[in-house]
Amino acid sequence: MSIVSEDRWFRAPERRRLGAATPPLRIWHRTHADRIVAEVAPVDGLGTWRACAWRDIGQARDSRQGEAYSLLVDAHAAADAITRSSFAHACDGRCSGWHPIERRVNP
Repeated sequence: MSIVSEDRWFRAPERRRLGAATPPLRIWHRTHADRIVAEVAPVDGLGTWRACAWRDIGQARDSRQGEAYSLLVDAHAAADAITRSSFAHACDGRCSGWHPIERRVNP
């Protein structure tokens, strides 16, 4: 499992645009086989993480949501567990690692 360091944003060129006290919010994705995606997203204002998993089925998404977690690694594990239990999925060599996706916040 690869996790990007949370202090990496300090080195980003857009630091000036975001402001020194506001790191970008990140949604974490892990792609599984059969168009299944495990997702972990921050809960605005609470400092916790929401875990869910969804399957891309054309125009719609079949999704399952879990609880809120204090630690990112716990949310990652929960999202993978949701993937296994909800979609009868077993990880193999086709599953990717976790990767961050920046979520822009409009003031």
